[in-house]
Amino acid sequence: MRIDNSVAYITTGVFVVSMMIVGTELLFAANIAGEGEEGLLNVGTVLGNEFGPFMRWMFLVGFWANRFN
Repeated sequence: MRIDNSVAYITTGVFVVSMMIVGTELLFAANIAGEGEEGLLNVGTVLGNEFGPFMRWMFLVGFWANRFN
């Protein structure tokens, strides 16, 4: 169980860092970097422009669910 739990935390950490890098690249590539929740909404806007409004809302709802879980 300890190994399983450790692998789960490490995998989650790698995923979070990867998403931060992807989000930062999206914001700076689109030249719309912001601070705080403005940056988060900008990432949602870029995802919506690239993949459609459904993906924007999935990202925002997923982030909200993660934040308040």
